[in-house]
Amino acid sequence: MPIENFTDNNSDVLEPVENPQGLIGRAIALMFKTIHSPVKLFRDIIRPIQLRNQKKFYHRRYNRVPTIDECYDNDMVCRYEAKEQLHRDMKVDMRIQTLLQGKKDACNLYYGGEKKCHYITEMIDEAATNFLIKYGDLEADMEPREVLMKQKHRIAWERRHGKIGTGMKREHPLTFEFDPIPFDHNISKRNANFDMMK
Repeated sequence: MPIENFTDNNSDVLEPVENPQGLIGRAIALMFKTIHSPVKLFRDIIRPIQLRNQKKFYHRRYNRVPTIDECYDNDMVCRYEAKEQLHRDMKVDMRIQTLLQGKKDACNLYYGGEKKCHYITEMIDEAATNFLIKYGDLEADMEPREVLMKQKHRIAWERRHGKIGTGMKREHPLTFEFDPIPFDHNISKRNANFDMMK
C-alpha cells in the first residue's frame, strides 16, 4: 500500500486519506476501515479506563538533610542523617559515572571509534575528577566530618598554591619579603667628606 494514502494526525494511529484515488485506493480504504474501526472503537473504550486506573509512579525523592557543618556536636541523629545523605550522594555519583561509561561504549560501538565521542570522554574525565576530589583517599565507611575536612584542606591548598595539579608555588602569596633599605652611596660619600674636613 503506498504511503501517500495515509496521513499522520499527531496520533499513534494512521488514518486513510479522505478521498482515495481510483478503484484500488477505494478498496484499500474500505479494507482499512473494516479492520481498523473495531480496533479503534475498542481502544477508545479501553484507553480512558486504563488512564483512570493507572497508578502514578514517581522516582523516590529524598529530602535533603542538614549537612555535617549544620549539625551540633552532640546531635547524634543529625550526624547519622548527614552520614546517610553522604552515602546516598556517593551512590548517585558512582551511578553517574557508570551511565556515562555506558553512553561512551554505545557511542564507540555506533560510530566505530572515539573521534565523534570525545565529548563523552571529557564528561567522564570531569565526573571522575569530581568524584576523586570529593571521595578519593577516604575509607569505604567514611564520616561526613572527614569529607568536610578534606574539602577544607583542598580549599586551603588551592588558596596557597593554585588549582590542584598545577604544581606547588615556591612562595606563599601572603608572605612578603621586604627588601633592605636601599643604601645611598652619595650620602655616605658626603658624610665621609664631612668627616675629613673636621
